[in-house]
Amino acid sequence: MPIVGKTLGVVLGPRGRMPKPIPPKGSVLPFVEMAKRMIKIRIKDSPVIHVPVGTEKMNEEQIMKNVIAVMNFVKEKLPKGKTNIKDAYVKLTMGSPIKLKV
Repeated sequence: MPIVGKTLGVVLGPRGRMPKPIPPKGSVLPFVEMAKRMIKIRIKDSPVIHVPVGTEKMNEEQIMKNVIAVMNFVKEKLPKGKTNIKDAYVKLTMGSPIKLKV
């Protein structure tokens, strides 16, 4: 890990992409579970947020609840709240986007 930190730390550190060391006989499961629950939002480079809110197998109510939860979370974190949000779209993987009323 010290070698990785020295050589790649200069590049990966400022970007927030430093690897987390796992002991040789340690379990990977806690790291996988933590990564599944973690969200990181950064809007320095581009003022666009892409968030998966569901799958095609989910029903409309579940997806609607997820969209509302994401929108409320983003509104709370933005300095001017709802006025910072210009547009919102829902899109399937290969489908065309559908504009939502904000």
